[in-house]
Amino acid sequence: MNIAVLIRGFHYLDRDRFGFPMKGLRYLDSLEQCVLTPLRQEHRVKVFVVTYPSPDSDAVMNALRPENEVMLDSKTSNQVGTFLRGIDLVSDVFPECDKVISTRFDLTYRKSIAEWNIWREEKGIYLPWREYEALWNEHHRVGDAIHVIDKGYVGVFREALDQQRTVPDLHRLYDVLASKTDRLMFIEDGFYDSNTLYSNAECNNPLYRMGGRPRVPARQPYRIPPAGRIELRWTAFVTDVAAEVSRLQRDLSAPERTFGGLGRVGRVFQSAGGIARSAWRAVKINPLWLVRRVLRPGA
Repeated sequence: MNIAVLIRGFHYLDRDRFGFPMKGLRYLDSLEQCVLTPLRQEHRVKVFVVTYPSPDSDAVMNALRPENEVMLDSKTSNQVGTFLRGIDLVSDVFPECDKVISTRFDLTYRKSIAEWNIWREEKGIYLPWREYEALWNEHHRVGDAIHVIDKGYVGVFREALDQQRTVPDLHRLYDVLASKTDRLMFIEDGFYDSNTLYSNAECNNPLYRMGGRPRVPARQPYRIPPAGRIELRWTAFVTDVAAEVSRLQRDLSAPERTFGGLGRVGRVFQSAGGIARSAWRAVKINPLWLVRRVLRPGA
């Protein structure tokens, strides 16, 4: 079988949207061991990359040796536009492809791709999973990190992506696809979260973990009821602390010349200050909220 592995998105971030540093170069061993090597044992495989420039670009390309690569401007592209560019690249360069497996740089895999539920006789489009039962029931939210598209469905998938340009959210792709085909399948049964950062059960999926994000002892805000203000503050606090520690570890592991001895001490104090500010945000009380609670205790 001819298989295209499309790796899309950021491979390096100083801070992701939760504040954690992301260095995709660290997770290429997992990609090689769990995805590329098992595929190459049975299939003809070509690797394609659509990403953004970074200090690690050359090292990433030297490690992957892709068939083709595209560097986009992160200021003018988004995840849907980047995905579209990747689909077009595969279609142009590898038209005889039987299956497109699209993934990201920031994943460490929990099992070999040979064990993924993507090898059925019937062909179609595979999405990771339904994302949270309540959100699935509300608007058919699905996982956004991994997609598998069989030959004959690449055009349908591309049309759906193109239609989603105005709302660049891959979590909302299911209904757009369902309007074009009924050959939609899931790699994993059950309800999970694409983000593996938090401690609730949905964040522990069977397919991957997000590299660089430790699991924090707090629930995903989706799972916290509207009245759970204290728990929301706790979640924000432990996430901020974990992100600050991750950035500190990254910086202290840099070559000595980056900071020098006194610079490293200063960097530790900088992180301590960041954690102190997070603690203050977690415990401070809004006076207006306190007045409302006194006047309306049941509110």
